Amino acid sequence: RLDLWETYAELRADSLRELGDISQATEFYRKNRSKMDAGSRVMWSERFEPDELSALQHAMNRKSQDEAAFWSEYQNNPRRTTDDELLLQNPTDISKRLNGLDRGRCLPGTDTITAFVDVQGRALFWSVVGWRSDFTGSVLDYGTFPDQAGRRYYQLKDLTRTIQKSFKGAGEDGGISAALRAFIPDLLGRQYLREDDEVEMSPSLILIDANWKTSTIRDTVRSFRSPNVFPAHGRYVGATSKPVQEFKKTRGEKTGLAWKTSILEKIPHVLFDTNYWKSFIHDRLAIEFGDPGNLTFFGTDHLTHRMISENLVAEYRLRVTASNGRSVDEWKLKSSKPDNHFLDCLVGAAVGASLMGAAVPGLGEPIKTRRRRRARISYH
Repeated sequence: RLDLWETYAELRADSLRELGDISQATEFYRKNRSKMDAGSRVMWSERFEPDELSALQHAMNRKSQDEAAFWSEYQNNPRRTTDDELLLQNPTDISKRLNGLDRGRCLPGTDTITAFVDVQGRALFWSVVGWRSDFTGSVLDYGTFPDQAGRRYYQLKDLTRTIQKSFKGAGEDGGISAALRAFIPDLLGRQYLREDDEVEMSPSLILIDANWKTSTIRDTVRSFRSPNVFPAHGRYVGATSKPVQEFKKTRGEKTGLAWKTSILEKIPHVLFDTNYWKSFIHDRLAIEFGDPGNLTFFGTDHLTHRMISENLVAEYRLRVTASNGRSVDEWKLKSSKPDNHFLDCLVGAAVGASLMGAAVPGLGEPIKTRRRRRARISYH
């Protein structure tokens, strides 16, 4: 039941972030232990820490911390990596990928606009990207809610405007819900002009990170009553993991390029492979401006994009081949633990574009959907 261990790994990360320990994950393991232990075999059953219940849990914690070390040092089954896959563009080069358009102006031929909101306890990080059908993209806007009063560079730890300051008296869940209810309707209604014909365009799809505070975000999305807003769940799908397309399917699900959609509690959800889509974004950043499938930023001053460019290289990738021959890119946060929130935002916006039908020629097939006019929705 590796699916349960994947859920465990997410709970472990959330528990460490919220409580400073793994107690929430351990409780999940306690409730599901018989299923999670099934099919495993450990050689040293006493090898676990006081906050763990078994040697298997200890091993899986090690796997979450450093998967490469887990396979080489604990399983004696190292996986092959390719050194040249470590190389990424530097932040300065990324920041210079400018299309010369004003902030909020779409490239000629833009078909759809998608947005992604990365939910953090202190603020919402977000990005809006315009896309052509061949995945040529332009970053139209990005920032935080609450906004940072014109600051061009900031980090999560030094935000001057936070959810707590904007919604005094609200608890953590209440503050996040209040922030989303204040921001999402505004984002849905924003108008972006297409450069060639001055056509006004609004976001066709907004995905909201729901890996943390899932029930709060699901309830808040339900309150919007909008077909254009989905909760989204990124999954770390490594070389030894089952691809998203092979996940157990339920009635009503649709699958696409390293993503699938499903209906949970009458709300559409999106699940996607974060490793695949992080590589996808960096592939767009390696394509020359003018060639199909490239990704650029608004403006003419590259210093404007120093912050987002540093976020985009907060992680590094390894090309990993498992013993079964499956090779994938696996992404790891750098040891200095820099902010990577805008990387997550661009990844989520690209997933949204794929859901809307964008496709790189020859790279998978888009889901065929009938485009429909956005419903007019009143917010009050």
